Amino acid sequence: MADKPFQYIQTLLEAGSFSRAAKRLNISQPSLSQFIMRLEKDVGATLVDRVAKPLRLTPAGECWIEAEKNVNKIRALSRVQIHDMGSGITGRLVVGTPQYFEGYFLVNALPPFMKEFPGVELVIEQGSGVDLEESVADGRLDLAIVPNPRNLPNITTEELYSEECLIALRADDPMCSQAVENRASSYPVLDFRLFDGKPFVTVKHDLRMRSVFDDLCAKAHVKPKVMLETGDLATCLALTDEKVGPTLVTNTLARLFAPKFPLRFFSIRPKIPDSDIRVVYRSNRYVSKAARALIDCMKKEGKELTTLNDAAETA
Repeated sequence: MADKPFQYIQTLLEAGSFSRAAKRLNISQPSLSQFIMRLEKDVGATLVDRVAKPLRLTPAGECWIEAEKNVNKIRALSRVQIHDMGSGITGRLVVGTPQYFEGYFLVNALPPFMKEFPGVELVIEQGSGVDLEESVADGRLDLAIVPNPRNLPNITTEELYSEECLIALRADDPMCSQAVENRASSYPVLDFRLFDGKPFVTVKHDLRMRSVFDDLCAKAHVKPKVMLETGDLATCLALTDEKVGPTLVTNTLARLFAPKFPLRFFSIRPKIPDSDIRVVYRSNRYVSKAARALIDCMKKEGKELTTLNDAAETA
């Protein structure tokens, strides 16, 4: 195999010793040592610092492994390109998404895609927006759904849809009476300053909506009393329904969960920008037929969500 030297060196680094690496590779230690020695002779430099514990690469080794990583990327790219020259759309895609979007966006976008392209293998990985964007940049993910991406170098983004942030309260919450008419939509407006020192439910710090909450608090110069933090927006809504406290939610979730929870939803003052939900991928990497087909399916689902949200706001 052309990537065997890379595999052996990488395993050496991970294992930290020849004996542990040989065990992982299911070969004898002398065989591994001889293989590395032959590789170093062929390269013309010592690649592994055998004195260091654990083992590490020499400067020449660092240069060699970086070159091999690039070579492996080129091989993988050529396999995808050659594969795409055939008929039909097949292959493997690794797609990243925050948990929130998997539960209501991909669950609608993926079934039509999988039905139309049954030869495509999909792997879904969850993560925060920042982590997902970086994973796309370094090639660990083919695509990712990212709210408000940071426009990293070599990253291309395409718009899927946008979401407004709302406040969810129980219908019997006295704070509802403080709302004023909103001519822009059917959601009345609540001043976020009314919630200073009041109980509130929010998501954990590693999730996007928590950043929205923290930014809103800073903008309004208030500090609500966070009663509970959770990792899921739907759980936040359930806790609001149980009188734990109001929460922030997107207009998409407000529409989806309105029949389930007897809550009221309000636009926020001071106004905060809508979240721009985008699919991101590397601009310097070949976009396979399978990836393009999935992007098109997600954009179609984004248009449908926008239509439904607009209809709900004007109802």
